[in-house]
Amino acid sequence: MSQRGQMQGRETSIEVTVSGGRATGKATTPAPPAGDLTTTDIDLTLPPGALDDNVLTAVAGAFRWAPGATWTVPVFASGQGEMRQVTVTVTGTESVTVPAGTFEAYRVELTGGSSPVTIFVTTAAPHHVVKIAPAGQPVEFVLVARTPR
Repeated sequence: MSQRGQMQGRETSIEVTVSGGRATGKATTPAPPAGDLTTTDIDLTLPPGALDDNVLTAVAGAFRWAPGATWTVPVFASGQGEMRQVTVTVTGTESVTVPAGTFEAYRVELTGGSSPVTIFVTTAAPHHVVKIAPAGQPVEFVLVARTPR
């Protein structure tokens, strides 16, 4: 995996190779609370079924969504070079309006990561993430357009 970016004009990167159940590499990312860049050497064993933290919401359609459903997922936090147990819990349903339209969606709480995240996943299959809202952040990710089927 290779990620590169900038935060406030400073170069950030994550370079990780996963092979034989091991993740090795380096990550240069902002560290709380001041956001100074820190470099972390990564060398750890990944448990079977572990997901990279960057793909957890991308694979949301593969979960068997239902009211009250809950899962605990081993997640590799690549920017910190550590494993976390993330709990994914359906806490209800609601109507969500985003630029792509209005959808009946499961309200899903992700906890156990660096900060809680609420995602909204359509109740109708195939399930799609329509909104991602990290707690305490001035940003949301929303579905802008749907590709016709």
